[in-house]
This record gives sequence, C-alpha cells and structure tokens, in this order.
Amino acid sequence: MSRPYVTAIVVAHDGARRLGETLRALVNQSRSPDRVGDVDNGSKDGSADLLAQAFGCGNLISLPRSTGFGESVAEVLAKLPPAGDDEWIWLLHDDCAPTGARWRSCSPQRRRIPRPPCRARTCSTASRPLALPGPGHLHHG
Repeated sequence: MSRPYVTAIVVAHDGARRLGETLRALVNQSRSPDRVGDVDNGSKDGSADLLAQAFGCGNLISLPRSTGFGESVAEVLAKLPPAGDDEWIWLLHDDCAPTGARWRSCSPQRRRIPRPPCRARTCSTASRPLALPGPGHLHHG
C-alpha cells in the first residue's frame, strides 16, 4: 500500500497563547505532512503573524472573525490543488498539539477497508489532554 499524501490544515482564531506549541508539535511529528494550509479568522492577538512565520505569508488565508471552523477548512481546500485519491486531510485548531507518535497510529494495517469515509484520531490539548471533538481528526479524502 502506498504512503498517503497528507495535507494538514491549521485554523487559528485568537489562539496565539497555544498556537506556538501546536506548530512545534506539527513540525516534530514522526512523519511530516506533505503540505500545510493555514488560515486565521480575524485574530487580534498575533496568531496570523505566528502562522505566517511558520508557513510563509503567501500561504496564509485571512478570513473574518465570524468565520467558523468548517468554513475555514473549506476555504483552504478550495484554494489547494487536488493531491490525488490517497490524500489524508488532518485538521488542527490553534490549541491542538498532536503527539509526535500520531502517525504511527495510522499504520497501513489499519487501512484495510477500501476508501474508508473517515478515519479519526484524537489529539491532546492543554485543557483536554486526551480528546478533542472536531479538530485534530484525520479524514481520508
């Protein structure tokens, strides 16, 4: 089985206090994403600057403060070119710091079902160390 193409999407909204930890955790994964899409929803605390420093100003999508998580993800996906049939989309919120072993839990043996509609894994946050509903999950595209 081929190695999946991984797109990580980081969504921030006034999350600078924990965003640095999330970005460091993303960089320190046992398997780096193939590309990262980042979006800031009108932050007033420097979150946009942190994202731009991490991924470059040209990659940052800036949206209004009222934009929801799902709409932010949709905006990023609409701007990225398709990556193929074996793309995994990894959704991260500004306060979601995945462990370095996150990708080992997504081994090929767990992907025996052809084209599963969704593969979910939780990540840790400062306020909820074991689970985060919504962001932090993997989705097989």
